[in-house]
Parts: sequence; structure tokens; C-alpha cells
Amino acid sequence: MKFKGQYLTYQEYKGLGGTLELTPFNILEFEARRRIDEITHNRMVGGNNIPDEVKMCEFAIINKVLKAYDDEISRGKSRR
Repeated sequence: MKFKGQYLTYQEYKGLGGTLELTPFNILEFEARRRIDEITHNRMVGGNNIPDEVKMCEFAIINKVLKAYDDEISRGKSRR
């Protein structure tokens, strides 16, 4: 599956210290991009020059989703 219109590329993500493999990154990047589009009323859609601030925001959203997932798994394990 080819992902188009990414605000943050996989190479940029890895360069910022990201640890996900390509497929999970693509899924979370898509989700983060939708959140940014909602907040910005789609002002970034189709843009060729995505500002670094948007890229950093997307990186932060991806990490926030990962942390929430990890926290949920930890809570589940502690209940056993």
C-alpha cells in the first residue's frame, strides 16, 4: 500500500529518533495527519512545503498515541 501526502516521512521520523517499523508508522502517521487536518481545517492538505512545526507536531502525536497504548497494556498486565 502506498501512502501519499504524508506530513512527516518515515526517514524524517527515524531521524527524530522514532522507533517504529514502517507499517505501524504509516498507520499512526495517517491518524496523526487526520488530527492535524481537523485542527487546521485542512490547511495543510496538498501542501508541498510542510512547516517543521507541523512535522514536530505529528511526531509528538505519534508518540502520544504510542504512550497511551503502552500505558493501557501496562494497566492490563497489572490487573492479572
